[in-house]
Amino acid sequence: MLKKETSKEAFERYIHISYSQLKTYLTCPQKYEFQYVMGLPWEFIPEYFPFGKAIHEAAKIFYRTLKETGRRPTLEDTTEHFKACWDKETQVNNIRYKENQSRDTLRDKGAQLVKVFYENVAPQRIIGVEVPFSVDMVLEETGEVLPCKLAGIFDLIESDEEGNFIIVELKTGAKRFTDDQIDLDLQGTLYSYALRQMGYQTDGEETLVRYDQLLKLKNPDMETYYAVKGNVHYIWAYTLVRKVLKAVNNEIFFPIPGWQCKECPFGTTCQQEK
Repeated sequence: MLKKETSKEAFERYIHISYSQLKTYLTCPQKYEFQYVMGLPWEFIPEYFPFGKAIHEAAKIFYRTLKETGRRPTLEDTTEHFKACWDKETQVNNIRYKENQSRDTLRDKGAQLVKVFYENVAPQRIIGVEVPFSVDMVLEETGEVLPCKLAGIFDLIESDEEGNFIIVELKTGAKRFTDDQIDLDLQGTLYSYALRQMGYQTDGEETLVRYDQLLKLKNPDMETYYAVKGNVHYIWAYTLVRKVLKAVNNEIFFPIPGWQCKECPFGTTCQQEK
């Protein structure tokens, strides 16, 4: 059991910053302003948003059933959970699909990925599924604490035969991760730091992160990657978060044109910005 699982009340009591917020600011500060400062409604919903949610819903049901009953749910039940979530999330008419994609084609692709997930996933002892957290970010060398909590939700926490904890993140994508992507992944660093702050680690001061990546290829596949996160990563992440918070506090919001603009749900607003 995770003794320090964050309650809903504690989660809502403090000002928080999340990986999603940090990723948004680092991708485009002006998008951060539109979404988190001004709270503007999205002009459309990119298809990857409901797709990822439906995949995670299927995985959540799989892991929770296995944890609670000791038995794997059937592939049929796991797939039906994906389809039900996908159908619900795509009822709105403002979803933007990529060229040659549609609600039906992505429904079929998602079912294929769920099958790949089901056939390849082999969890160890499941400790927690979709566990929320809210922790302080502290620079251990000086004791300096950032003015807001780091918040998020662990997809899955496992432990091995020696009782070491492992953070597991489920990802979907069209390209395999590179070694640099894994080593520099901010989410894995922040989440492993959060687990350590809660009093759990893999070995000494380090924490193990596993990435299960479902690949949206013509022939869907699944890759598994591991990364070990430690103090060097945590100091880097702390410094990065501190600088982002300072920039936000000073209202430094500017656009970064690039590949991300095509799928940005604030495209029209951005073009009209003076």
